[in-house]
Amino acid sequence: MKRRITMILVIAIVLSLAILGVAKYYGREDIANVETTRVVRQDISSVVTASGEIKPKTIVSVGRNANEPIVHLYVREGDRVKKGQKLAELESAQAPFEIKSVYTAKIDGIVTNLPLHDGEAISTGAFTMPNGALMNIADPTVVTAEVRVDETDILKIKAGQTVEVTVDALPDQIFKGKVREIGQNAIIRSTGLSVSQSVGSTQEARDFKVVVIVTGLPHDIRSGLSATAKITTGFAHKVLTVPISALTTRTRGALQAAKSSQRDQAGKDDTDIVGVFVVNSARRAEFRAVKTGLSGATDVEIKEGLQEGEEIIAGSYRVLRTLRVGTKVNAVGSRIDISE
Repeated sequence: MKRRITMILVIAIVLSLAILGVAKYYGREDIANVETTRVVRQDISSVVTASGEIKPKTIVSVGRNANEPIVHLYVREGDRVKKGQKLAELESAQAPFEIKSVYTAKIDGIVTNLPLHDGEAISTGAFTMPNGALMNIADPTVVTAEVRVDETDILKIKAGQTVEVTVDALPDQIFKGKVREIGQNAIIRSTGLSVSQSVGSTQEARDFKVVVIVTGLPHDIRSGLSATAKITTGFAHKVLTVPISALTTRTRGALQAAKSSQRDQAGKDDTDIVGVFVVNSARRAEFRAVKTGLSGATDVEIKEGLQEGEEIIAGSYRVLRTLRVGTKVNAVGSRIDISE
């Protein structure tokens, strides 16, 4: 009899422990491990980056459309010349007797694109200039960076915007500049031709030419050197910012369902709301809709929805994508300064 009672007690204890374990398992609350940071106030700028090459602003063609043999060249490519200086003599093919045409420099500058030699004609040979000119004279006093801006960014570019220019041949130096000209015709990236010059329609990537006046370049800078321009398209002083990685979206229907505790029955309104998850005093994720402003390289301006110093969830992307309103969170890999 005692043995039977003992067995019943053992079974009862085991069943009780099992029931408690199951209840504890199903009653446990999920905790999400997240990266957190704080809303901070700082300067922020929006920048468009484009690549291109260094070019003199003014280039004058000499002997354009001439079709005469060269009698003598007085300069070589790379020479500096003064306005009025004799550059070349060409034999006139139109006169019944020998007459020489003399060409002089129209501006002070540097001789560029001079592939011909004495005795050659401008419009013959393998080195014919694209515009039928004998040579070009480039004014080195005003130098530009001619860059191509992606079509998705071109509407952000305005004349007078400040630019930081780097030249591949001078990697440790940054030169200042300003936007001078903005092209009106799209250029097909693969061919370099404007859309108006292309036959038929194309869906290829397109750019727009932007000319930047650059200051402080060395006097011996070479035309054609590769350059990169960082154009500041917007600037805001001491504004609220959060990492771009903190931004996420939720549908209005899902947010309404979360407020009514019907998490598995999201509403039909699938309008996306841009927002940030804030960590509230109970260490739970609270979705806050925000209005954004300028976007920088890593941060974005917050115009409405957050306050300075609030703790927000900045990652990971995988967690933010599925995080539910009200979920308890545990900060790991926090970006918050521990001295705060």
